Amino acid sequence: RIMPDLMIGGFAQSLTGWTTNDQKIDVYYPRSKVFTGWEIGLGIPLWIKPSIARAKAASYQEEVARKNAQHYEVMLSGNFQQALRELDKANANTSYYENSALKNADLLIAQARKAFRGGEIGYIEYLQALKNSNAIRSNYLQALLQYNQAVIKIEFLLGKI
Repeated sequence: RIMPDLMIGGFAQSLTGWTTNDQKIDVYYPRSKVFTGWEIGLGIPLWIKPSIARAKAASYQEEVARKNAQHYEVMLSGNFQQALRELDKANANTSYYENSALKNADLLIAQARKAFRGGEIGYIEYLQALKNSNAIRSNYLQALLQYNQAVIKIEFLLGKI
């Protein structure tokens, strides 16, 4: 918009019929009569400052967009690293429950049932053992939930869901 415009054009036109010329005489123009003409023009912008200001504003907006993209890239990378750490932690928790704690909960119930039937412990102690075993199982389900949520978060950050 700041540079001058160079315009070149031409036309070829045919007029058929009667018309009056400059001397007030009626003249008939047949279809074979063709009028031609050429046009050359140069357009020079008079107000350059608004165009220059718009160009500067566009370059500033481009820089802002670039900085925002860099900011979001850093944030996304940080969120992804945090999600990987959460996944590792949740994986370690579920492994602990699957390899150790759930087996201990089953053993706790078996021992409590055996002791209660043998009369070694009372009803209250038996219920306490069941409560502890169920708490371990509940904690395992909570750890499994956290693992699944960490996997979903990573898949979301990767754009798979």
